[in-house]
Amino acid sequence: LETAGSVFRDCGECPEMIVIAPGSFTMGSPVTEAGRFEDEGPQHTVTLARAFAVSTTPITRAEYEAFVRATRRRDPDGCASMSAAGSWVTTSGLGWSNPGFEQTAEHPVVCVSWDDASAYARWLTDTTGRTYRLLSEAEYEYIARAGSTTAFGWGASDQDMCAHANGFDASARRQYPDWPAASCEDGHVHTAPVRAFPANTMGVYGTIGNVF
Repeated sequence: LETAGSVFRDCGECPEMIVIAPGSFTMGSPVTEAGRFEDEGPQHTVTLARAFAVSTTPITRAEYEAFVRATRRRDPDGCASMSAAGSWVTTSGLGWSNPGFEQTAEHPVVCVSWDDASAYARWLTDTTGRTYRLLSEAEYEYIARAGSTTAFGWGASDQDMCAHANGFDASARRQYPDWPAASCEDGHVHTAPVRAFPANTMGVYGTIGNVF
């Protein structure tokens, strides 16, 4: 594996990858953290003993489309979308190529299932001869925290979000007024291009916000 911090791409249509150094971190959140969910504890130390590589950005529509073209994978029958009442409902006819809002090739792919994502990783493995897989929960949190111990990689306040991530902000609140939102403005109601906000200190973009 390349040295930590090095960037590579295994094929022309493959995602750009960055090598993450091994290390230890405290996984989970303290019981005093605002907005904490019960399944975020108890806090415990996790050690990742070996370096591994991760895509520098969420997988884009263009990258996923290459997989669909090559494998002729069928689109799902529907996708969750936001109703006028502000709740998520499964809507027939929506999918990654038509999620119900405007996207470009550089936006993150949405409306993909765990099975779709796993199949994409297997296709990358078959295409490149190198093993691709989905991140574990611990690996994801290690990257998202990027050495921080606060609620977010940039600090404790969600009001600072708009400088770092695409979240539910004043832009989105104008379309969905009943949802709680940060008072800042990031300029995106739905998804943003995968490099619209700065990478974290590990060199990875979009670990918080944009798509869930």
